[in-house]
Amino acid sequence: MVICNTQQLKGLMRLRKFVEDCSTITKKQGIISIIDNALTEGCYSSIHQKKLNQVRNIWFDRTHAGEFICRHCLGDTSQVDYDYLHGTDHLECALKEETK
Repeated sequence: MVICNTQQLKGLMRLRKFVEDCSTITKKQGIISIIDNALTEGCYSSIHQKKLNQVRNIWFDRTHAGEFICRHCLGDTSQVDYDYLHGTDHLECALKEETK
């Protein structure tokens, strides 16, 4: 079970808006239902986390393609030494996500 903090809840609201507006996402109602339940309950299951991460990756790729922005924290990575990056993500953020 993933318990949402305030920042994650704000991200879920942005993700919901993206899903509503995106014409290429299939099964919109199911994804919106997962997001609405997470916003109401303040948490979501690990199964739903996988689905939400897939949609979040689509959102990220469409809104930040070609930019030096960390996929995990949305921080600027343009001034970070290459040794501390994983693609355009902070290495620390990528490792934290991988260990979850």
